[in-house]
Formats: sequence, structure tokens, C-alpha cells
Amino acid sequence: MINSIDDAKRQGIQFVTRGVLAQHLGIGERLFMKMVENGHMPKGVKMGERRIVYDISEFELCVERLKNNYTVV
Repeated sequence: MINSIDDAKRQGIQFVTRGVLAQHLGIGERLFMKMVENGHMPKGVKMGERRIVYDISEFELCVERLKNNYTVV
């Protein structure tokens, strides 16, 4: 089981669940999903009937964009 982005990268995995990404940001999954809805985080990719996963590289780009737009000095 993948518990962090670092775990995924070490294992060469490109996609993770929203829980992993929310944990990385230090927020809950509900807030992460609100950020997806308003375009601050990437949309997921449906794998199979019910599983939705997120691309780590897209996530990291979104985090950089947020940091550039919302950095508090």
C-alpha cells in the first residue's frame, strides 16, 4: 500500500489516491475534493468501475502554481 508520494516515487508509481495527496498537503479529503472542483488541484483519472487516482506530476504542478499565487509574506 502506498502511504505517501515519496513511497510512490520510490516504487515508480505515477498515480495515487486522493487520500495520499490530501495527507501530503496536511488537509482532509473533503477539502482536497473542493480544491479539485474549483480547479486548484488536478482532476482524477478513473481506473475501472469505481477507483479514481491522481497523477503525481500534475499534482506537483498545481502545488507550485498555488505557491506562486498564494504565498503570504
